[in-house]
Amino acid sequence: MIISIPDSFVWKDIKSSQTSGAGEAKLYIGSKNEELVHDAYFNNFTNITCTFDKANLIAHIDRMIAEIPNFIRTRQERVLLETYYGNLKNEINPLTNFSFALEKHTDATRYYIRPLSGNINSKKLWNDFFRKIPISQYSHLRIDRNGTQYTFYLES
Repeated sequence: MIISIPDSFVWKDIKSSQTSGAGEAKLYIGSKNEELVHDAYFNNFTNITCTFDKANLIAHIDRMIAEIPNFIRTRQERVLLETYYGNLKNEINPLTNFSFALEKHTDATRYYIRPLSGNINSKKLWNDFFRKIPISQYSHLRIDRNGTQYTFYLES
């Protein structure tokens, strides 16, 4: 499954200048009309294991650093963003557990995924890393499924 990452999802520090707000912690997957298809893909959110690939997160940070000159014009802003990403890499490097719990969220027309409510570790991983890495114009999410194991990869 490939998902475009909307600017409304990413952390406020890396949003485009046209988008305001701190962002939403749920990720848009598709139309609610496709709810049964999405539920089936995610095994109805029963007994699933979701993980981020650590090497992929670090590699994607490096790709985002390489893209900075393509969208940041001033040297001062480039340095700030490079520092931002460098700090994220330093926070990710010592971590060993990238597993998280996932749930669906729907509204009248849309289907989302988000970290499981009440699961502090899942919310921390989702908010402190996943939402802070991608730049929407340069990133998408690939979710690979192997039975009930789901691995999340950020790609350019």
